[in-house]
Amino acid sequence: MKKWVYLQSKHNMYLSPWSILICKSFTEDANKLLVNDGFQEVALSFIDGRITWYGIKNIIDQVVKENTSFIIKNPDYMKKVKKRFLKKLEKLNDFLKKIKKIDYSSLSNKGLWKLYFDYIKLYRSSYLWSEPLPFLVKETLSDYIKEVLVKKGVSDVNEYVSLLVSPNKMSFMMREEYDLLKIACKPKLFNSMINKHVNDYNWLVYDYGVKVLKESYFVQRLKKMNDPSVQLNNIECKFKDLKKKQVLLKKKLKLDRNLIKIIEVVKICSFLMDHKKEVFTKSHLIFRPVLKEIAKRLKLNLKLVQYLTIEEIRQGLLFDKKYCKEDINKRDDYSIFIFKNNGIKMLVGKEAKQFFNEKLKTKSVNSDVKVLKGTSASLGKVRGQVKVIVNTKQLNKLRKGDVLVAVMTSPDYIVAMRKASAIITDEGGMTCHAAIVSRELGIPCIVNTKIATKLLKDGDLVEVDANKGVVRKV
Repeated sequence: MKKWVYLQSKHNMYLSPWSILICKSFTEDANKLLVNDGFQEVALSFIDGRITWYGIKNIIDQVVKENTSFIIKNPDYMKKVKKRFLKKLEKLNDFLKKIKKIDYSSLSNKGLWKLYFDYIKLYRSSYLWSEPLPFLVKETLSDYIKEVLVKKGVSDVNEYVSLLVSPNKMSFMMREEYDLLKIACKPKLFNSMINKHVNDYNWLVYDYGVKVLKESYFVQRLKKMNDPSVQLNNIECKFKDLKKKQVLLKKKLKLDRNLIKIIEVVKICSFLMDHKKEVFTKSHLIFRPVLKEIAKRLKLNLKLVQYLTIEEIRQGLLFDKKYCKEDINKRDDYSIFIFKNNGIKMLVGKEAKQFFNEKLKTKSVNSDVKVLKGTSASLGKVRGQVKVIVNTKQLNKLRKGDVLVAVMTSPDYIVAMRKASAIITDEGGMTCHAAIVSRELGIPCIVNTKIATKLLKDGDLVEVDANKGVVRKV
């Protein structure tokens, strides 16, 4: 009997086209990239505004094990993956530049479908070389590095691994902060610089459709910046010091050439995860008017058109097929899509609930637990009040100094992450979004607790000891 296991989840994401393309990368396309056939079968649930991915446990375990083993033996392969990804992006970016100039309303339905199809083809081709392999191996490779260091008699393993695998180049979030500080240092050039900054970073929290940042957001942050030149210097010194510390630590630990290559592989994984989020988020925003035009042609709103399959969109545009809004709304309310053998099986309503309860539902959490354990992703120790953020609508409830607790973080959480004194997540590892951003912000972070969002409640006073990977209710 198949045992389905949870993979990850998020809000503000719909079925089409991006969820479909991601699932196809992990199933149909995987053998172009991986040493096996990937996940083979994936289930997506849409329940209460949250999308959740599931896979078959024994298949996932095998895929992770085989690809981790392959990368350990062939670490240079990840450089080829990175090179291929950047090459694929050139075509996608060229396409996105061209479509910005198109008047979508003037296109025929056939022309609109071609535009849509060309985009998803380029997106799918690019995406394959970005997230799938890092998703599978980045944490197991970090664990492998830990194991090697333990065998060498290293005691401060978490601290050393955190330092060794930290990217020594800015994430796009830190780059935006850095560029905003530059504006604060040159008030006479404010008008020209702020306009460019808004154009460069208005997509920052958009993700799959959250919101577009306006000038007022950046101006408000500028007003709160004290000693911007000092902050700029601190950022520059931080990354220079990081590089020096990494070089010295490698020498101190007398790491062999292959382990150094594996450490670099983990950094490449972090780069791929960060860069793909940047370029694909920009593409989501650029492509939004196309989706709105398709929705208009099919007499649906933007949300509903994103619950159609790609084939249904083709049928609607090319053959004038009509869709019932009530039926599509049911997909938003409660639905499950199963990807297998190049096809999609859809379950809605009662049928979806039955499948979820029998196959996907996880066990309840013991609320008496007082101590949580996870992976130390950014060291430090603080006390603070918990704020559990399960979707972006709740970000405003977090106040300066609160402990942010989330299933996982993504770019749309950045506003809250800058206020947090510490971050705790259910998911992730040493190279996840929460880990990388926390290290850049210099705040404690514990990931992979599994149950933090279920156990902790708003207002709970907790001690976050990221030096030991422990969270205690106080």
